[in-house]
Amino acid sequence: KEEKDEESVHLAKWPVSGEVDSELVSQMQSVREVVSLALEQRSKTNMKVRQPLQTLRIKHSFESDSHLYSELIKDEVNVKEVVCDIAMSSDVELDTNITPELQAEGNARDLMRAIQDMRKTAGLQPHDVITLKVQTSDSREAVVNQFMTEITKTVGAEAITFGDADGEEVTAGENSFTIELTKL
Repeated sequence: KEEKDEESVHLAKWPVSGEVDSELVSQMQSVREVVSLALEQRSKTNMKVRQPLQTLRIKHSFESDSHLYSELIKDEVNVKEVVCDIAMSSDVELDTNITPELQAEGNARDLMRAIQDMRKTAGLQPHDVITLKVQTSDSREAVVNQFMTEITKTVGAEAITFGDADGEEVTAGENSFTIELTKL
């Protein structure tokens, strides 16, 4: 807040609106429609949004800021790439083939979600820093190591160690882990 600003946003005047960019509004409606159709396809195939997929092919072509719109679609649908193909017969086509790399990333996201649930159950706040002790097999330890940076950042962990853990058993994909969570 600057000195010239009101004491509270509730005391401030309503902002004056500018011109409406009708092209931007139209493009965003198209983005929302594509995302909605892709998420509907995910739902029909029982594919969780946390599971990343490789490609979404769309019939629609965005004229301006296509990179920005593609990034929005990729984030919302959780795909690695968006391909525009105006010759398609349907509006969207989702590649549901899950490679081992995509499966590993999906498992890591499931693990992060389980740890976040453990944080919530323990009454931790987002700013609380934790350490994790993980008990699992060597092959499953590799999944954690592969995504170590993303996991520690997402769950607010200072460190992750492996060994005998006295904690909660969680499942991430087909992987089973025992997680011991300690607040620092």
